[in-house]
Amino acid sequence: MLRAVIIRCLILVVFILVAYGVMLFFAQDGMIYQAPPAYSAAELKRFRSDGLERIDFETSSGGQVAFYKGASGGVSPDRIWLVFSGNGGRACDYADVTQAGNWAYLFVDYPGYGLCEGSPSPKRIDAAVDGAIAALGEKLGLGEEQLSEKLCVLGHSLGAAVGLRAAVRHQIDTVVALAPFTTMKEMAARTVGGLYSNVLRHRFDNVAALRALEEGNPDAEVTIMSGSDDRMIPPSMGRRLAEQFPGIAEFRPLDGVGHNNIFDHRMEEVRSAMRGE
Repeated sequence: MLRAVIIRCLILVVFILVAYGVMLFFAQDGMIYQAPPAYSAAELKRFRSDGLERIDFETSSGGQVAFYKGASGGVSPDRIWLVFSGNGGRACDYADVTQAGNWAYLFVDYPGYGLCEGSPSPKRIDAAVDGAIAALGEKLGLGEEQLSEKLCVLGHSLGAAVGLRAAVRHQIDTVVALAPFTTMKEMAARTVGGLYSNVLRHRFDNVAALRALEEGNPDAEVTIMSGSDDRMIPPSMGRRLAEQFPGIAEFRPLDGVGHNNIFDHRMEEVRSAMRGE
């Protein structure tokens, strides 16, 4: 009798563990991606007055929208910064990072973010990034190789992972990564434990991306910046990334800064990193 009770209890425990894993497998999209409200009419009006031009294009996810700010005076830009937001943000939330001069900026949202249709995943986000770059090349009359020579990456949090993947695909040699994680799997393990992190489907991996970037472009320069008070993504993750790839990466700690207030308190330091200073 006791043996039967023990067996039933074990079966129940296994059922609960499996059920929880299945729930995490199907519910993780909503746990990982937290899209903010779409841009309002007032925001879009302000974008136009600030010189941001809407760029529409299509991917398998549906209609996508990025925003482009050209270089001052309409000159041909020396650099074009691809700007990617963190989770819960929109690319144009980072528009204050722009500087006067001969740089341009392409603010790229993910499927389901901003004005973009669809839902996000690593592959769908990659497709949106590639589509935005292709649409910009067509607008500027630049071929893929000509455009890639001008591209740089600025990404925050999730956007750092998106940007590093883009850098690998488009042979981009200048990256500023703000508050990056090591791998999404390691982040998941911090939330649900090591066992359940194995059901993760959205496997952003900055270690693998940096390795591929170093192998394909050993002259790349990646500046990693993390706030010492970051409670979302430990700054130790950014430091570890730089330590693993000292040939291409440099770590710059931001004392007294958290996860979402880097631009509020360290804008000039970010701009300095973008200038290569």
